Amino acid sequence: GENGENGEGDRARDGQPPSAPQQWPPSTSAPRAKTLSVFLVRNISNAADVRADILAVANVQDAGDSGANIVDAAFIDASLVPTLSVLRSAAAMACQNLPALKTKTVHAELIWSLSGNRHVGRALSTFGVQDTSRHVLVAKFDATEGEMEELR
Repeated sequence: GENGENGEGDRARDGQPPSAPQQWPPSTSAPRAKTLSVFLVRNISNAADVRADILAVANVQDAGDSGANIVDAAFIDASLVPTLSVLRSAAAMACQNLPALKTKTVHAELIWSLSGNRHVGRALSTFGVQDTSRHVLVAKFDATEGEMEELR
């Protein structure tokens, strides 16, 4: 693309100059997340309760209840995410899989993308909130200000 969005400077994949500005990621008719909002909750003392609440919400979703008060977000053990660049990379990977996710939600896909492990359950239990977590990253794709305030 004109600004190197495709990672190859001003050359298209075939080595020729692009005939039109390129867009990255390529647009498709599939829905794509556009933004990722993140905040850090420090020094939590009730991680076991937070984890139980998250699991309860997941069980409600599994049962098919639409759950009007359910907030879809990723709750990540912050000690396992060394930099925000790692989180951004995982977010990009999660969004690449839309709409054909390997997990149930794009937020679970984000957590799964943090793991080198291809086993979804193991990745969620490792990178999600643990009973011993002290710091938690809360991440939500395409969140409104109101949704982020509710999560706080």
